[in-house]
Amino acid sequence: MSRDLERLIESLITDISCYGDLGCTVSHVLESLSIFYKDAQPEQDAAAELTQSKFAEPNQLLWSTAWDWLRARKDIAVGANRKWNHLALSDVLAIPDPDSHDGSADTETPRGVPEGALNIPQTSEQPQTTARKDVPRKRPRIYVAEDRMWEAIAGHAPDYRRVPRLEWMALVGIASTKQQGILQGDLGRLVGQDKRSLPKRTDALADKGYISKRTTLVRGTKTSKMWLTRFAPALPTNPLKATANLHTTVDMSRDALACDLEPVPWRNRWNADSVDYISLAQTIMAVVKAFGIIRYHDLRCKLGILGLRWQMKVAAKTCRFFVQTGAIQYVGATLSGKLFKDCLKFDHDLTHEDWAAYLATGKQKNVSFSSANLVNADLGAGLADTAAKADTSYSESGVRRNANKKHINSRSKWSPDKPLVTTVFDNISAAGAAGLSNKQIGDSTLGSSFRR
Repeated sequence: MSRDLERLIESLITDISCYGDLGCTVSHVLESLSIFYKDAQPEQDAAAELTQSKFAEPNQLLWSTAWDWLRARKDIAVGANRKWNHLALSDVLAIPDPDSHDGSADTETPRGVPEGALNIPQTSEQPQTTARKDVPRKRPRIYVAEDRMWEAIAGHAPDYRRVPRLEWMALVGIASTKQQGILQGDLGRLVGQDKRSLPKRTDALADKGYISKRTTLVRGTKTSKMWLTRFAPALPTNPLKATANLHTTVDMSRDALACDLEPVPWRNRWNADSVDYISLAQTIMAVVKAFGIIRYHDLRCKLGILGLRWQMKVAAKTCRFFVQTGAIQYVGATLSGKLFKDCLKFDHDLTHEDWAAYLATGKQKNVSFSSANLVNADLGAGLADTAAKADTSYSESGVRRNANKKHINSRSKWSPDKPLVTTVFDNISAAGAAGLSNKQIGDSTLGSSFRR
């Protein structure tokens, strides 16, 4: 019992710390206590659940004991400056709650708390006269000491040089959402920071390892969703093992996916207001692997995104990224006696590093690609139209692709003995009429780590 209470107290302190300087309500503490108690109990049948009187006594004892342990700690404050730490749980529950709808004392039980469980009797150590002698006008909140809050959220002692104050405010706002996570726009409104400077602070927090920041699409707008690192969903190691995180009704086997081109049943994961990037990427890899070689048009049919502008855009970018990692390839294939150049071929499963780079935010992924891949990275509807004009020999296209790679790799890298301007001019001249993009110039001179 003592070990369970210690584990419960540590969990409660972490939950309270996530609320920052705003403090945690007593109702939330009771909900956490009730959830902990239910998880510790074995599953009950329907007949046993009807009689809640059996569980009222243990619940009341657990809440009273945990409350006494909480208010006795030096790093826990009930109200400002530990002013109300002497109040028992029954005295606190008798005080009107400003967070309730009517501002009165609790007449409804919090979520997860059994009916009638808040009627905690007075103990012999706390006579009823104390409830009237020294009580606040409104129910106090629970706060955690600054050192304990930093330990729970950041994992170290307070250090505003490592985490500046505005970054710390954003970190506390992200921590308050726990497993749900928060969108970047919602975080700006929550902490009251400028939307132009907040992304830089969250990028800094992600680089330092305090948060996990991943790309998402909400109502046609690309944004970021953030979690505290300990609450972030785990990254999949490969598409097949990651299917265990999906619903049990999802069948991503080869037989189920390659039998026809009907849209997958779980397409609502990316066809709704937001796009589940992980599910979409897993499905793309599973479909391409099941077919071996599939047309890009057929892949969109299988995903159920034909005619959906934003979803097709995300799918195209995802396919280009997978081609750059080498997981899939753009090839030409003969299907039903016709040659199509808009085909995708499976090569190998994604690694954990590929998943981390895919879910990373920013204008450039955290993966370095060669200039050769950048040349062959475009995929669109025009590929099917150019198939008729292309050579019918796949070997000739392979020779031509290798020639392009040799041509690109022949560009000179920058060296300290040669002016950078001269190196850039030589590379542009070597590109000929095709020219070079700014990113290709940067990759072929200073390297992909330099973005400007």
